[in-house]
Amino acid sequence: MPERLVYISGEYFAEADAKISVFDSAVMLADTATESTRTFLQKPFKLEPHVRRLYQSLKIMRRPGGERGGDGGGDAGGDGAEPPGVRRG
Repeated sequence: MPERLVYISGEYFAEADAKISVFDSAVMLADTATESTRTFLQKPFKLEPHVRRLYQSLKIMRRPGGERGGDGGGDAGGDGAEPPGVRRG
């Protein structure tokens, strides 16, 4: 089985090497926005609506990237290869 990768602040890490500070706001304040997607035959299913909802959540949280939320424009996730990767802290 291939090793899983973790995406943190714009970089990919091997799962065993992925670490965040205990002082990160995601840990300290439960500062998170999540959106789950499905794939079928390794193709994202209804990716655009998921990405729009994620950006809308970021907008409500006043986080970077949220200015694109819900407008349907810009790069709303492309092919899903690169998640937005927003982090505060």
